[in-house]
Amino acid sequence: MHIEKNVCDNILYTLLNEKSKTKDNLNARKDLQDMGIRRDLWPDDNGKYHLALYSLTRDAKKVFLATLKNVRVPDGYSSNISRCIDEAQQKIIGLKSHDCHILIEQLLPLAIRNVLPNQVTSVLIEFCSFFRILCGKSLSRTELDKLQDRIVITLCHLEMLFPPSFFTVMVHLTVHLVEKAKLGGPVHYRYMYPIERKLGHLKFFVRNKAHPEGSIAEGYLAEESLTFCSWYIDDMETRFNRPSRLCYDPPYEMSSVLPKLGTPHGGHSNFNLTKIEKLQAHRYVVYNHEGVKPYINAFRDHIRRTSKGRRLSPAEIEKKVNKDFVDWFQALSVNPDNPYEMSTDIKFLARGPMMNARRFSVYDINGLIHTGEREEHEPYIEASQAQMVYYVDDMVNKGWSIAVHVKPRDMYDIGQGNEDIVYENEPYQEQELEQLFDPNNEYIQLATNLLDSDAIEDNVATNLARDMFE
Repeated sequence: MHIEKNVCDNILYTLLNEKSKTKDNLNARKDLQDMGIRRDLWPDDNGKYHLALYSLTRDAKKVFLATLKNVRVPDGYSSNISRCIDEAQQKIIGLKSHDCHILIEQLLPLAIRNVLPNQVTSVLIEFCSFFRILCGKSLSRTELDKLQDRIVITLCHLEMLFPPSFFTVMVHLTVHLVEKAKLGGPVHYRYMYPIERKLGHLKFFVRNKAHPEGSIAEGYLAEESLTFCSWYIDDMETRFNRPSRLCYDPPYEMSSVLPKLGTPHGGHSNFNLTKIEKLQAHRYVVYNHEGVKPYINAFRDHIRRTSKGRRLSPAEIEKKVNKDFVDWFQALSVNPDNPYEMSTDIKFLARGPMMNARRFSVYDINGLIHTGEREEHEPYIEASQAQMVYYVDDMVNKGWSIAVHVKPRDMYDIGQGNEDIVYENEPYQEQELEQLFDPNNEYIQLATNLLDSDAIEDNVATNLARDMFE
């Protein structure tokens, strides 16, 4: 936890070249000069120096910060990281430990892919992938052995790019994390997040700063006493009978045909479905409902009997089913001579949806529903078929997004699930660093043509102060 936080801060503030927190400052450049290495990064007599390959320019900072600013993750997945992004000042402020956990494992590799050279991007993605694999819910000893070799090589490549000041003790400790995982097991059982959260809760009890221990003891005793009494109070709201923030219990009895999953939030608006939208929704529901499958098979038999002696291929039969089954099923439900015994729910299902529908601004469920424009598209899914996923907009290639699959935090692989529909946090593809770094070349040209001052975005306050003195 704390190693992730410190490593993430090192990377972020060095990439953004933030003066007070970057590891690539004037003193770091002077250290290079004293050590007699990386001559192209040495400062001149006036203290000016060229930006390195890993430093973001003004335009690159805008793309990088806009990518992080526009990320929308599933509910409860992380805090609102966009609140920490200051696009005007081109800074990141107020990151918590869990924010850094999400950034370094999930978002940072996606944000740097179009703003840094391939050498820097590949090394950082490999470094982030190390934390992502190590923090998985299940670990393999064989994979851990391979991971140990990968982190050693990754750190060597980092040393080829970043200055010595970048490698604080926290960065060096990453090489020992694999051995620690072998001894202690999966990392999430040893996280400090719940402990830090509890300590923060106890810190809230402090009223007399001269005696914080006494304040915490009194506050804790009062809270435990009220908690004990609340177990015996039935006619008022307590923390034990209070509805959760996300309540999934429907307020009324639902049909067994389409059970309600998820819950809406915020306002809603009414609209009328078009003929295509109504057909798409009706067709998808009846095709994916277990109670309708006998009727689909009966309609296939009906197609074969009425084919006038011509033998239809399976593709032709499925095409007719896709086109005509909904109308046949609807006519069958109102036919008084119906040879099949249909329940009331199936009859209502055959009639199809109403033309009037509601659109919610937010619907909390572990997936997304998109819309289609043509009749053959299938823009709808059932709520039970949704998977937890979020999208990261590509700020360079407008109109494109990166889909990121995640496994819900309360889901564990116990060997009985369907691996096709349960996603572990997908590790990034292993980077082929050997192809980006020539083993025969001991030094890489790191300096760019831009000076350090070229990467600083002038803000309103700076311009105002300059105008006053001029």
